[in-house]
Amino acid sequence: MKRIIVAGATILMALIMTAPSFAAMETKVTGTFTLDGILNLNPNMASDDDDKETVSYREMQLRINTETKINDKVTFFTRFDILDKILSSQFSNTIQHEGEDDDNIQFDHAWMRIISPVGVFQVGRKTGVKWGTDFFDDGNDYGTDRAEYILPIPVGDDKFIFGAVAEKALETEETNRDNDKFYLTGTYMSKDWKTGLLVGLYSYNTFVADNGETAVDAEITALDNAFNAWAGDPTNPALAAAAGAAAANFGNAAAGYRPRIDGQVMYFAPYFSGKVGPLNINAEFGYINGEAQLKGPYPGLLDAVYQANYLGALAQGATPVQADAFADGAVANTLANTNEKKDVNAMCLWLEAGVPMGKA
Repeated sequence: MKRIIVAGATILMALIMTAPSFAAMETKVTGTFTLDGILNLNPNMASDDDDKETVSYREMQLRINTETKINDKVTFFTRFDILDKILSSQFSNTIQHEGEDDDNIQFDHAWMRIISPVGVFQVGRKTGVKWGTDFFDDGNDYGTDRAEYILPIPVGDDKFIFGAVAEKALETEETNRDNDKFYLTGTYMSKDWKTGLLVGLYSYNTFVADNGETAVDAEITALDNAFNAWAGDPTNPALAAAAGAAAANFGNAAAGYRPRIDGQVMYFAPYFSGKVGPLNINAEFGYINGEAQLKGPYPGLLDAVYQANYLGALAQGATPVQADAFADGAVANTLANTNEKKDVNAMCLWLEAGVPMGKA
């Protein structure tokens, strides 16, 4: 999806630069400038006066929003931050100063709205799900790669709005391990109230960000070398012992290995917001139902499990036949433990009611 967005932005810029009819396009620029002074007195809550410290710093952010109207049907939007860091420093917005940030201009949003005879299309990188009430809204202010379709349908004096969204939550080089979200929404809007339903599919193929594969990969290489050396001379006790040591190292690394988790869950979120008699009511309900599955092992792990247990058994004095049977059992056990399925269920409710009290 990133490639599609980059290609689309490139085509758009080419059209802007070359088409004479774009000379009259309108650009609206808005923004905010924020300057904060932060004073932390004794942030570690130390009781000893000698250990107390005061941490103070200043930070600022210049946020620019642009809205470029290409024509009556196409509008291009961007949002970027300038000098979003501590004032007068080369460091990012953190008092720890753990790393430098030389990116003085950072683009967060870039997306296009296209009004067509069959509905409105919005494509690009923009803020994530904003649905119903403020409760449950996506906290990722920097946005995600999204493709949206919106179709308003008049219903007398009211309006019904249908929406469809495809969102890339995480993109990896291995396309079959991307995290994607898909939504269908329906919203009915009247003069005094509005209500709607969102139905979403979360297709998560990489729940675990750090599953120990790097450490295991390094041990697999050493294990392969030991296995090949022993295979060249299976009668050498020294090689068998060395292979057993390599198997033990692999076992230590694999002990912390966590296979990735795939999740396929449905998300349902009805909401209501508006006035009912004297009450102003905001309510939203969220329900998730689906299944998560441990997905493992990744390629190469089963072979390594076999090698480790085979060589380890040999080092303990087992015969090749006994070692083979032992290793086969370990492989079967690994498969059983890394393809376990679990049900996923969750629900939550937000309900707010208020009464207008005039000037009070």
